[in-house]
Amino acid sequence: FDGREGDLSLDGEVTTGLLGADYGRGRWLMGLIASHSRGEGSYRGSSAGTVSSALTGLHPWARYAVSERLSVWGAAGYGAGTLTLEPEGGTPMKADLSLAMAAAGARGDLLEAPGDAGGPALALVGDAMFVRTESERTTGLVAASADVTRLRLALDGSWRFVLEGGPALTPSLELGVRHDGGDAETGFGVDIGGGLAFADPKRGLTFDVSARTLVAHEESGFRERGITAALTFDPRPSTDRGLTMSLRQTLGAASTGGADALMGRETLTGLGANDNGGARRLELTAGYGIAMFGGRFTGTPEIGVGLSDTGRDYRLGWRLGLGSSGGTSFELGLEATRRESANDNADPEHTVGFRIRATW
Repeated sequence: FDGREGDLSLDGEVTTGLLGADYGRGRWLMGLIASHSRGEGSYRGSSAGTVSSALTGLHPWARYAVSERLSVWGAAGYGAGTLTLEPEGGTPMKADLSLAMAAAGARGDLLEAPGDAGGPALALVGDAMFVRTESERTTGLVAASADVTRLRLALDGSWRFVLEGGPALTPSLELGVRHDGGDAETGFGVDIGGGLAFADPKRGLTFDVSARTLVAHEESGFRERGITAALTFDPRPSTDRGLTMSLRQTLGAASTGGADALMGRETLTGLGANDNGGARRLELTAGYGIAMFGGRFTGTPEIGVGLSDTGRDYRLGWRLGLGSSGGTSFELGLEATRRESANDNADPEHTVGFRIRATW
């Protein structure tokens, strides 16, 4: 993020990790998400210095299918942490930090999603969101609070064309209006998004490109746009064995769901007032599934490379999975990553991750 007001300028980065659990029964789907965010930045004006923060929160949410065509959802959350301000040549000042949020929305299908024969689909989507952050008064710092609100209403449409021989082509278009309020960018705006998806099961190819932009806003300096393109090759989509490859390019903010809430119907996607930026990332992943232990399990060695404006990632991994049977599946995963900075001005980082995933 970055911003300027008068002679004061501010810039920095915020990184967030999420861990959640979901439970579905009948028409209900609900869950709880734990989040941890860390931020670092700097400011410059009549004085200069750095600012850092850490915040941990819990976010319960629920979705209810009122009917086959209408669903509603709601979410809330609270977080607590610390804010540290360190002026150049001065003593660091630390204050307690808190965050409270609430969001709700609904989606109604005006035209039902098409079946295998293809056809049009049209939905009306609406949502509302409120976020408040507060820092307590401490020595050298006054108490401060900031609110962000967002209201959205959009039409989301697509048309699926089934081509001769089995491939399918699906263009989509989303048009929404929004109102932003609070202490960040305020006023009315118009979102527009579009995409094109192509799938050829016989050749194992899928291609998807989507883009979204804020075409107009009362706050003239407010910019928000994003583009994503993804290509996947899986010659045997009916099984998890054999070769799979994927290539993904992203640019800027989220390229889909511009008129959806920050809290999606199933996952938490972010809490940014201005999800701007020209961040670019290219990811290439390849894996090969091998039958193991008498064919009951599939072992998949994987390799991946990620390139972005800020650095390079090199990844090696191994997954061992038990194929789905009667709705039950189980997977173990181990992954090692080496991360290098783009200009090689910092030592490489090495991480190891372990994952267990089970469904029943």
